[in-house]
Amino acid sequence: MKSLNEDKMQQKFEKIVAFNSEKDRDNLDLFILQYEILQEIQKLLDIKNMSRSDLAERLNTSKSFVTQLFTGDKTLNLKHILAFQRIFNKKFVPSFQSKDISCLEVKYSNIDLKRSLNRSKIVYPDFITKVSPEISTKIKPATA
Repeated sequence: MKSLNEDKMQQKFEKIVAFNSEKDRDNLDLFILQYEILQEIQKLLDIKNMSRSDLAERLNTSKSFVTQLFTGDKTLNLKHILAFQRIFNKKFVPSFQSKDISCLEVKYSNIDLKRSLNRSKIVYPDFITKVSPEISTKIKPATA
């Protein structure tokens, strides 16, 4: 059974992520999915001591395209995933996990997300504005 405090936290989080349309919700979900994949790619780049310029070269594409992938201006596709598998000699293993709102609250709290975005060089909170201008005003940058 949830405590009163947990209920209040969940209500607050649900209010923050309230959407005006399913399209807004879908856009944010797609952005988060891409963000999670690219966060893993960034970890592999760090392990292999590769730059994003190196990645662009290995993908046979421009540096600006790779930057646009990481900023969310361009969208990943399955060909990119296949290329990442080959470049890093790693298998991409997708899985479905619980989408409980309380799990999302912990995983994407403002402070953790801001720190992750800063490490990934994705600008905060502009990514929210691109996805859903309506919620950009609801999420305030966290102070570290």
